[in-house]
Amino acid sequence: MISLRIVIVIILILTGIKDNRSLKDIHSSENANSNSKVIFNHIQLFSQYFNNFILEEAAYSQIKQDRSNRKLVRLKYNFSKSVKLAKEKLRIKNHKSDVLSVMFNPDGNKIASGSRDNTVRLWNLKGKELAQFKGHTSYVLSVAFSPDGTKIASASDDKTVIIWDLSGKELAKFIGHTDTIYSVAFSPDGTKIVSASKDKTVRLWDLSGKELAQFNGHTDAVYSAAFSPDGTKIASASYDRTIEIWDLSGNKLANFVGHTHAIYSAVFSPDGTKIASASYDRTIKIWDLSGKELANFIGHKDAVYSLAFSPDGTKIVSASKDKTIRLWDLSGKQLADFIGHTHAVSSVAFNSDGRIIASASVDKTVRLWDLSAKKSRYTGPQIVTKTDPREGSVVSRKSYNLKK
Repeated sequence: MISLRIVIVIILILTGIKDNRSLKDIHSSENANSNSKVIFNHIQLFSQYFNNFILEEAAYSQIKQDRSNRKLVRLKYNFSKSVKLAKEKLRIKNHKSDVLSVMFNPDGNKIASGSRDNTVRLWNLKGKELAQFKGHTSYVLSVAFSPDGTKIASASDDKTVIIWDLSGKELAKFIGHTDTIYSVAFSPDGTKIVSASKDKTVRLWDLSGKELAQFNGHTDAVYSAAFSPDGTKIASASYDRTIEIWDLSGNKLANFVGHTHAIYSAVFSPDGTKIASASYDRTIKIWDLSGKELANFIGHKDAVYSLAFSPDGTKIVSASKDKTIRLWDLSGKQLADFIGHTHAVSSVAFNSDGRIIASASVDKTVRLWDLSAKKSRYTGPQIVTKTDPREGSVVSRKSYNLKK
């Protein structure tokens, strides 16, 4: 297998040298014949392979170092499968600056977005702007719907959380954090709000803005805070590379260590038995509630900013600085690729039936994606590591997906 890989890389290098000048001509010519297009597509395919080959080799070499800890490495090459391309359903361009957060309402028929233009906006699924919420004095980093869908909470760089009705009327403003607020979420019963801040704290509030508890323990900025489905626990993720699990009184229940850089997002699975996290280290991890790492997804080429579980808990969608969105099963197998954003993707969310995904990007757009994809594409090698419960060891699967 090593010989095959070397041959592929050599072919790529020779092809690139030979066709370097003709690539521009093929790409820019509207009248290129079918043979030229085929050549160009093959060169693109091998170029993608080479880029992913370099990235994958670096990641995989790190995994092999764990052999000293009696961890098992298994290889599996799969040249027959390909990853689906998700279809872009709608593109919304009304924001005047980076869109930093997006969320569906509980019914899945409206979207809220928060932007660096200091506004929160409400849309229907046809892209019509239903309301614009003005009140923050700096950029909006997070938005969340109440469980009954009648209110929106927003968190801002201006150090405040604001609660709005759907017409854009301000209902309450929470003041207490001493620095940028990165994340906000409603409790499942809709009676409380949790917020996470650069001031290193997580805070719990009632809907009037009264602070109920302050959670101290992180040693750096806290980027994310989320309630468990039963509302009894909160997970927080921090630049300090840890995830903390808390009860609602602020008592620490568990500490997760494993990421090698800042953690931007941590969310509970719908059944409350697992947590997924996204990190600047380019990985996604799945954990049980004790902090045991169950799986590690490697595939993104840059920081992973956001992730969400599907409503049925069988899939995860992730958003990255590498301009892509990826859909995974819980074993780490990549199921779909979302290509279209021209800058970092800052936020992703599923609708209520799991058939549509919304994304927000630094390219100033909100996009909706249809998961009933019909196309396939080459996505390069993937590595997934997970604990083998039978052997107490780490199993790594490496696969190569080639375009059909």
